[in-house]
Amino acid sequence: MMRSLLVRWATVLTLLQLCLASSVYAALPSDAPFESPHFNWQSLQLSDAIVEVRGNGSRRIAVFTDPDCGYCRKYEQTLVQVDNLTIYRFLTPISESGARKSLQIWCSSADNRGRLQALQTIMRGEQIAPSKSDCPNPIQSNVRFAKNQDIYFTPSTVSSDGRIAKGYLPLENLQRWLSGKTAF
Repeated sequence: MMRSLLVRWATVLTLLQLCLASSVYAALPSDAPFESPHFNWQSLQLSDAIVEVRGNGSRRIAVFTDPDCGYCRKYEQTLVQVDNLTIYRFLTPISESGARKSLQIWCSSADNRGRLQALQTIMRGEQIAPSKSDCPNPIQSNVRFAKNQDIYFTPSTVSSDGRIAKGYLPLENLQRWLSGKTAF
C-alpha cells in the first residue's frame, strides 16, 4: 500500500515537473540560453552503473534509466547512433515492473558485459534468460541517489561537465547537447 502510494506520488511529481519544464522552454526564444541545474559528476558512484564505451569513449554521460520506460527504450535507439561516447547507465526504476526487470538485468551476470547485454536485450523488448531474482545490487541506492538529486523521471542524462537533460532527447537534440549547447 505504502509503496503504491509512493509510486503514485512520484508519478504526480514527474508530471508536474514535465509541465513546468515544457512551459519554461516554450516561453524562451529558440536561441535563448537556458541554464540547467548543475550536477556534481564526482558524486556519481560509477561502479553502480552499467557502462558502455562507444568509439573512443571521449565524451561521458550518465543516464538514469528504467527498463520499463517507453521513452528510455526509445532513447536507447538514439544512443546507439552516437559515437565516441561512454555511457554510464544507472538503473532507476519507477514502477514495480521496472524494479523486477532491473533486478533481472543486474543479477543476470556478475560482470558489466553480461549486464549490458541483458539491458540492451530488454530495451529492445526481448526476453532474457531467467536469473536470480535477488543478488547484491545498487538499484535502491541508485533510486535514492536520483531522488536526492531531484531526478524523478527517466530518462535523465547528465554530462561530465554537470549539465542535466531531463527526458528523452531526439538524436539532433542530443548531438547539440553533447557539443555543449542547449538541447532545445
